[in-house]
Amino acid sequence: MAPYVALIGASSAKVSSSGASNGSGVRLFWLGDGVYYNVSGGSQLPLGRYYGYVRVRATGGDYAYFKRRVYNPDDSAFLNQENAWVYETIRTGAGWTYKGLIFDIDDDDVNDDIRFEVQISGTSKSGLDVDYFLLIPI
Repeated sequence: MAPYVALIGASSAKVSSSGASNGSGVRLFWLGDGVYYNVSGGSQLPLGRYYGYVRVRATGGDYAYFKRRVYNPDDSAFLNQENAWVYETIRTGAGWTYKGLIFDIDDDDVNDDIRFEVQISGTSKSGLDVDYFLLIPI
């Protein structure tokens, strides 16, 4: 199966977004809304250590509260070094920013789904635009 992007939550939607890489992105607004990028460990993403970045910005309101992780749903395992969700707050008007995590793909992850997830958390006063995910081998 090819890598793919999936939306989480009823109000997550692909939208036009100025400054986004292709002029569009995904807008998340309500608690639990999210998006993830899915690849297969070992074949689409070789064994090794990576930086996993997501490009985001807050839209409207004051702040956007969100969480992110790198996760293997086949093994129910976090892959990012924090071994947990990482919580973030970004201010509306700050523009696009990159948020990164370090993670490893090892023999246990071969042929498993690997997900780079972003979800709204807390009581967000703003929407969150997600532009793209970027994976860089270390």
